[in-house]
Amino acid sequence: MALKTVGPGVVSHKRSESNLKALQKEMQRLKLNQAQITEPESEVLSVILEDCPDLYLLLTPELQIKWVSNAYLNTTGRSREELIGKFISEIYPPEASSAKEAEFTQELQDSLTQVLTTGNHHEMGLHRSEQPAPPGEDGDSIEKFWRVLHKPVVNETGEIISIIHKMIDVTALVQKQRLIEGLTQEREAIQAALGQAQTVQQKLREEQRRLKQAEACGHLGSFEVVFPERVVFCSDELFRIYGMEPQSEPIIFEGFSSYIHPDDRDRYKQAVHSFYQENRSLDLIHRIIRQDGQTRIVHTRSETVLDVEGREVSIFGTMQDITEQKLAQDQLEASTAVLRQAEAVGHTGSYEADVATMVLHCSDEMYRLLGYEPQSLEITLDFVDANSHPDDAAQIRQQLQNSLATKEPYQYVRRIYWPDGQMRYIEGKGTVVCNEEGEAVKLVGTIHDITDQVRTDLILDTINEVCYELDEQLRFRYANKTAYTTWGKVPDEILGKEYLEVFPEAKEYACFQMILQVHQTKKQALKEVYDPFEKKWLFYNVMPAHSGLIVLYFDITEKVEALEEISQKQEQLNLLVESVPDLISRWSKDGTCVYCNSNFESKFNLEPGSAEGKKAFEIGSPSETVISFMSCLKEVFASGQPKDSAYEFRLQGEPLSLVAHLIPERAPDGSVETVLVIAYDMTQVWQAKSEINKHLNLLKQSEELAGLGSWEYDISSGTITWSEGMCRLFKVEQGHPGSPEVYLQYVLDEDLEIAQRIVENLRVHHQPFEETLRIKYPHGIKILRMKGVVVEGSDGKPAKILGVDWDITEMERLVNENEKIKLSQQNELLLAILDTQETERLRIAEALHNGIAQLMYAVKLNLNQVILDRKAMQDRQVKECVGKADRILVKAIQEVRSLSHELMPTPLSDLGLEAAFKDICATLSSKNLQLNCWVFNLHTPLEKHLELAVYRIAQELANNMVKHAQATEASLLLREQRGVLVLEAEDNGKGFNPLQLTGKGMGLKSIQDRVKLLNGTVEIETEPDQGTSISIYIPIPATQGPKG
Repeated sequence: MALKTVGPGVVSHKRSESNLKALQKEMQRLKLNQAQITEPESEVLSVILEDCPDLYLLLTPELQIKWVSNAYLNTTGRSREELIGKFISEIYPPEASSAKEAEFTQELQDSLTQVLTTGNHHEMGLHRSEQPAPPGEDGDSIEKFWRVLHKPVVNETGEIISIIHKMIDVTALVQKQRLIEGLTQEREAIQAALGQAQTVQQKLREEQRRLKQAEACGHLGSFEVVFPERVVFCSDELFRIYGMEPQSEPIIFEGFSSYIHPDDRDRYKQAVHSFYQENRSLDLIHRIIRQDGQTRIVHTRSETVLDVEGREVSIFGTMQDITEQKLAQDQLEASTAVLRQAEAVGHTGSYEADVATMVLHCSDEMYRLLGYEPQSLEITLDFVDANSHPDDAAQIRQQLQNSLATKEPYQYVRRIYWPDGQMRYIEGKGTVVCNEEGEAVKLVGTIHDITDQVRTDLILDTINEVCYELDEQLRFRYANKTAYTTWGKVPDEILGKEYLEVFPEAKEYACFQMILQVHQTKKQALKEVYDPFEKKWLFYNVMPAHSGLIVLYFDITEKVEALEEISQKQEQLNLLVESVPDLISRWSKDGTCVYCNSNFESKFNLEPGSAEGKKAFEIGSPSETVISFMSCLKEVFASGQPKDSAYEFRLQGEPLSLVAHLIPERAPDGSVETVLVIAYDMTQVWQAKSEINKHLNLLKQSEELAGLGSWEYDISSGTITWSEGMCRLFKVEQGHPGSPEVYLQYVLDEDLEIAQRIVENLRVHHQPFEETLRIKYPHGIKILRMKGVVVEGSDGKPAKILGVDWDITEMERLVNENEKIKLSQQNELLLAILDTQETERLRIAEALHNGIAQLMYAVKLNLNQVILDRKAMQDRQVKECVGKADRILVKAIQEVRSLSHELMPTPLSDLGLEAAFKDICATLSSKNLQLNCWVFNLHTPLEKHLELAVYRIAQELANNMVKHAQATEASLLLREQRGVLVLEAEDNGKGFNPLQLTGKGMGLKSIQDRVKLLNGTVEIETEPDQGTSISIYIPIPATQGPKG
């Protein structure tokens, strides 16, 4: 029967490496055996192959079987008679029962056809067949694998006379190949698994490394508590958080609580209790005290891990050191408050605009810069343009459109109008914010009020330093006159041009590099640079501005040259270090003194040079002081940061207080090599503090005795602290929370404006002040004199306002009484002076009238006798002299008579002030001067001395106008107005310069003195050739009532 072929099978068995090598050798042997088959003649071949183990058929060229080997017969179970003479197609018919058999039959026919056609041998593919299993073996059949070869047998002429059909049993070989393939696949799987395990292990190591780095970077440690043993496993970073070396000692779970800050232990215990009893997760921020004494803020989280049955198997948790984050958060909150204040102080506002709607979300200060109350209305770009100068709105709108298109930053200067009509200069700059698709969605920017800066530009032109301003593109925006003079250029050559366009040679200069640095970092830079162009040393101050840079520089060539002289005196400086009162020393990492100055040695009673090389405990300080110092020294070496510390101890029985500043000194590689310690002897300072406390007690007593109170206003917090004296003044208990508004509560309504001014100064202006106001309290009214002075902080800005309130109620009462006494005395003095003057005037007037006047009349009578003598008058010269003498004598008699009447005013005593006042004008008017007098509203009867004083003043004014004014018209007006006598004198004369009255104008000086004695005032309005107007105001004493 024919062999039944099926598809190839695969068998997998585990074998060792040696078995694989044996199988490979067997396959080589089989190939060699096959290669050794020769091409004998049919008869010889039949004899040779008769007992061969392989299956042979010998076919004619017509594919008819003419010989068959025993092995073929034994394997197929057929007889020779059944096969000899049959065609091969009868043995393997085309109409096979299965697809595999049909495939084998077709491949067999094709192989034989190829041999007949080409004359070459051909080998078919490997085929599998099934045949009945031998007795005693399991199963009904066994599988066999065969190799089929066809070899042509040719005669001497090359003609094919036979074809050898050979079937080789390669079952064992296939099984071995299967075994090899199985072992190979298993080895590859093992190698793949091993490689995967190595990769996983490498990734695990990498993840562990990253975890450790992440823990170190984030200051995050982890721990796990395994039940029921409660064994604690901690990461390295957790040890570091507690200030310990990683894995340096075992940790028990209860040991965590020993590091908790005392103030946080109750809260920590409560959280742990809730964690255990209420099965909550632990999430707590608290403080710990590390082994090195440092206090840190940590964030602890933990959760319980349960098994499938809900039992606790472990606790896993983390602890993160958030000290820096917490401090940064506090600083951020403070910075936010400072930013609001900075915007207000710096007149800078910020905004964010939606590109689609152009609605602006503005800070409070931006509202103020636009002239509106914060958040009082919605602001849009159209609204801003409507309140801007027409020339600016369209230009800035176009600039914004260009920035939206190019996504570039923008800046501009806009003139806006406040609601009250005031125009302000606003400088703005901003950036375009885009979404992920690159589309512009927002405008973010700031505005700054540069109105004062515009005015400041005028001032900058007057300074001697070169000053100029560059915009963001390093183009010149402004330069002062000194700059143009120094550069030898005019504005058209500078403004609007780039720096290197104006100064191309400066590209490599240090000054330009400095400008670039500040432009990039936005941090002010101060530096001395050499300018090869000017061949001078210049000191540059480059400052970032809101929209560019401001640069100032001046010549310091002489200063630089002086530095050479200073360097030569370095040795003197070293000697100075030795002579300073501070204790200076240098220490190595192991606590060894490597240097100290003479003061250090003297303070510790050491021989010169003996301290160097000694340990800290060998210097002579108490052990507790040395331990504290070594701890600080170790910390500075570890952190690389300076540190301050204080020490108080007794040295040889004397108290000693030192404040030390530890400064790390670094090696070239950046490590801390030594620490420089500068200690200040504060013994006398502490003693002085004791004295200060004594003085403070004395101050409290003084405040109580003098009725004083002192206060301190903290500008940053807006709180005011009162002394005990202040509490006594306001009748409140000690510790009363003070605020500036307390003055508004206690002040009298009449002084409310003063109190508001004080509160505004404290809250807003922060300027020194001195005010007096009245306050009310249950037992009456007090008068307080307040004075405040400003104390600046380290940044040069006002930090505090210190002040005192002084109860001057009693002093004011005494002052008022004193003023009344002085006024009374002054009035009595005035009356005495006026009475004395009038008495003297009367005496002089009587002397003139009864003495000189009578003598002149006698002379006149005698002279008339001479005139009547005709003989004597015939002499022409005598006649002229006598006539002239007569005229002079007549005029002198008139002057004496007039002077007598002026000194003794008969109209005033006979007719009263109004008639006497008008008599002055009537008497002094002439054809060259029209003098008019008016009197109105004199309702109050005046004392005699006041009437006389007013009359004398009016008389002196009238005489001045007649004698000096050279006027054609003049007037005197006397009126009463609200308890005040007003005397006004006007003329159209030549006027005068009031500033040139020194040493002149005795009449005007007399008037001013008289008015001053009457507590009045004088106002003079005059200019050369513009006439003169004099107004005199004299208060009417209150004791005089109205007429009637």
